[in-house]
Amino acid sequence: MTVIDALKWRYACKKFNPEKKLSAEQLGTLIQSLNLTPTSQGLQPFKFIVIENAETKESLLEATNFQKQVVDCSHLIIICQEKNIDPTFINNYFEQVVGMRNLDKSAKNIQGFSRGLHATLDMKEEDLKNWMKNQAYIALGTLTTTCAVMQIDSCPMEGFSVEKYEEILHLDTLGLSPVLVCPVGFRHEDDFFQHYPKVRRSIEDIVIHL
Repeated sequence: MTVIDALKWRYACKKFNPEKKLSAEQLGTLIQSLNLTPTSQGLQPFKFIVIENAETKESLLEATNFQKQVVDCSHLIIICQEKNIDPTFINNYFEQVVGMRNLDKSAKNIQGFSRGLHATLDMKEEDLKNWMKNQAYIALGTLTTTCAVMQIDSCPMEGFSVEKYEEILHLDTLGLSPVLVCPVGFRHEDDFFQHYPKVRRSIEDIVIHL
């Protein structure tokens, strides 16, 4: 299956087969893809909550407007943004880059890189939150595309209560705020949405060549 075939195959799964589960290898690949997703300056201002436990998924049903996908999926992946990006967070990443790439911290270009990283902290609070939220959406794109290539179903969701998720999962203690919810697993044969043709605007309508 080519990437285009995979993207044509995928859809927002409305009904998962609760009996079909991802293998450990499949789940590991999805997690690796999330870790490899592109982010601004490579800072990765997010974390991912992966839930397999049935009771935990059930506890989130009402907070997700009773969308059954969160219960019937194999795994529920919650993309969260960090609540606080501080100098320690930036410095730790800078030291990791320098160490792994064996760079000279005194070099001009490396000093410029450091200043660029720390400039993130100069953003207004609202701008910083929006920036982090945008990074989460990039991760979602990586996740859904990887799922499609592996013929794993997914269903990106924004319709959930951030406050209730934080309360139920005690995300405050982790310094996290949920941005997106994405159940993953395998479609149920009764989900008639899988048989609908994909509706998209024509290439000519959405692409402008200059």
